[in-house]
Amino acid sequence: MPDRGPARVGPSGGVGVDRSDTENLQGMTQGHVPPKAVQKVGKRAVRWIEDGKAGKNFTDTGRRRAHQLADGEALSDADAKKMRAYFARHEVDKDAKGFTRGTEGFPSPGRVAWDAWGGDEGKRWVGTLDL
Repeated sequence: MPDRGPARVGPSGGVGVDRSDTENLQGMTQGHVPPKAVQKVGKRAVRWIEDGKAGKNFTDTGRRRAHQLADGEALSDADAKKMRAYFARHEVDKDAKGFTRGTEGFPSPGRVAWDAWGGDEGKRWVGTLDL
């Protein structure tokens, strides 16, 4: 079995690889390890969720995705495709009140959900993946 580098257990119990150089990860893991910028957005979403800012209709799927990204867990092709589909469906949510920092109601539940799926960084990242 190849050495996968230093592993860590994230706050939600998932195991992630703590490396910033994604080239070193090629061929070492199955799946797609979120870049540090996407992990940072996931961590922000987890904080907002824990602070009760996600709203009453926030899904368990969104909660799991936020923890998965925050912990740096590798995503399957299927998960990455779900992320692409989420961003395609919810791009319009960015026009809603409270989505943008500095506006009234920030962060809105829609913004919390957007970040739970990786935010703008996550959208860019999954757009680069060969799925």
